[in-house]
Order: sequence, then C-alpha cells, then structure tokens
Amino acid sequence: MNYLHLINRFWQLHEQHGFSACQCTLYFCLLNLANRMRWPERMEISDSQLAIRSRFSINALRSARETLRKTGLIAVEVVRQQTTYRLTSSPTSSPTSANGAEVTLYKKTKNEKQNGSTSFSKLQERLALVGSRYDTGF
Repeated sequence: MNYLHLINRFWQLHEQHGFSACQCTLYFCLLNLANRMRWPERMEISDSQLAIRSRFSINALRSARETLRKTGLIAVEVVRQQTTYRLTSSPTSSPTSANGAEVTLYKKTKNEKQNGSTSFSKLQERLALVGSRYDTGF
C-alpha cells in the first residue's frame, strides 16, 4: 500500500463527492490505524471501537462508512459485531497512457541511485509531474 497514493486518491474523490467532516475523519482514522498496524491486508474493528476513536455516533459512523464504500475508498465486511475494513487503491495504482500501458512519471538517474541525491531541477520536474496529475494548488 502506498500511503501517499491513498491520500492523493482521497482528495481527488473528495473534489468529486464533497465528503462530510465525518467521512473525512473516518477515512483518516482508518488510514492511521492501518499505518499503526503496519499495513495489514484487512483490519478488524468493532463499530463501537471505531466510533470512540473517530468521536462520532455509531449511526454517523455507519452512514460515513457506506459513503466511503460506495466511492470505492474502502471495502467493508460486517460479520456479527466485528467489521473488517480494507483500504482500497484505484484500479490502476500508477498512471497509464491512452493504450493502458503503465507510465513512469520519474526514473532515477544512475547518479541518484548511487548517492541518493536529487538535483534541484529534478525535484522541480517531479513537482511539475505530480502537480499535473494531482492539482495540489501550490
């Protein structure tokens, strides 16, 4: 799972759907839990535990969860009192060209791979590419 990819995807979908404060809080609460748990495939947590963590009523939590599920940000499975959550990434986690082939936004040079440094102009290139894909407003 790519933490930054999930966050960027959330904000892209937020622009389309206008998520409520409860929906935003729930998603970032789940993101935080996944990060703390070192990115398990699935997370089991009861509605009451998640309501306490997110500070919302169980009904508000369930409504927010359904919206996040419908938009494809999370997958949910409810069995008895336990709810299993899975954070989902987009169908194609990396950009694709018109013919569906994966596109590499940035490839490190041999020098960057050896010493780990990146020149300022290369950083500007990366920001331009990211900015064109995810309009960050900067």
